[in-house]
Amino acid sequence: MTQQLLIFCTVALFAWSFGLVVFTVAMRAITAWRRRRWQRGEDTWRSPVEAFVLNDTPLPASSRSGRRVIREMLLRYLAVLHGEEAKRIVAYLEGSGSVAAAVQQLRARNRWRRVAAASQLGRMRSQLAVQPLITALHDESEDVRTVAARSLAAIGRPEAVHALATALGDQSRWTASRVAADLVEMGSFAVPTLLEIVGGEKKEAAVSAVRVLGEIRDPRAVPSLAEILQRSGDLNMRAQAARALGKIASLQATERLRTALTDDAWQVRAQAATALGALGDPKNVDILTAAIADHSWWVRRNCAEALGRLGTAGGQALLLLSTSPDRYVRDRCLAVLEELEAAADTGRQPAVRRTS
Repeated sequence: MTQQLLIFCTVALFAWSFGLVVFTVAMRAITAWRRRRWQRGEDTWRSPVEAFVLNDTPLPASSRSGRRVIREMLLRYLAVLHGEEAKRIVAYLEGSGSVAAAVQQLRARNRWRRVAAASQLGRMRSQLAVQPLITALHDESEDVRTVAARSLAAIGRPEAVHALATALGDQSRWTASRVAADLVEMGSFAVPTLLEIVGGEKKEAAVSAVRVLGEIRDPRAVPSLAEILQRSGDLNMRAQAARALGKIASLQATERLRTALTDDAWQVRAQAATALGALGDPKNVDILTAAIADHSWWVRRNCAEALGRLGTAGGQALLLLSTSPDRYVRDRCLAVLEELEAAADTGRQPAVRRTS
């Protein structure tokens, strides 16, 4: 009985292995056949598609499979073209029903179909897709929301900016971070709406908007960020405002940043120190030298590194502080001086000479 069972198991295992091999070979053959079929379709339609894109020559009637090939070829061209050629492609995609079909798929029950539709609409760059994609920002699926946000950013229409900025408050950190990245890519175009969000009541969205304004680095944001740094009762808002002002590096914010070195929260003082270093103004050496006595080691660290960014005056201050009775200040200043010397050796900046 045991021997028969062993034989049965061996035969079953062999049959399963053989079946798996046959299935794998068949799938590879089918994939290769589909690839060859698609390539033949592209070879057939390449000349007509190029004539349409470049010379507005009407495309001849095609089968369903031919329309799929044409659509994919046009989307590849659209990814690199602008001007009249791009407008021609978008008009064709709208007129042929491709945009409408993708919009319809945004309401599919299967979330992966909705994801694919949102992605395709972004590639199509049609204004007709903006409102459906804005609606998709409220989809129950995080994946759909994320792809819809990216597609809206790719289309770049003004009416999409407010919806994207509002999506900064999405409960999903991944979605919110992707939306933030998309807004950064949109650049100064998004600044007015972001400033509205900063002044709104949604705290998470406001903090993210401050962070995005720092990454965009548009000087128009400086007055609002400086006001937040001075008056906001939220620690995170003040810290992010200081950080953003440092990234924008506007000298208009100097006084507010200097005042922030005495903020009650060490997080704000630390960001203010880094921001003052980013401004590159040697006039900030004295106040950073004084602030390096802060009781927070993070503030002291940032003050030392900020001094390292302020040229010869900052380097001289680091030399004096390298004899500080505070061991952490002393070690941190020596470390920054060593980094400056290493940078000088590679020609990136002048050396700071140590005196014996």
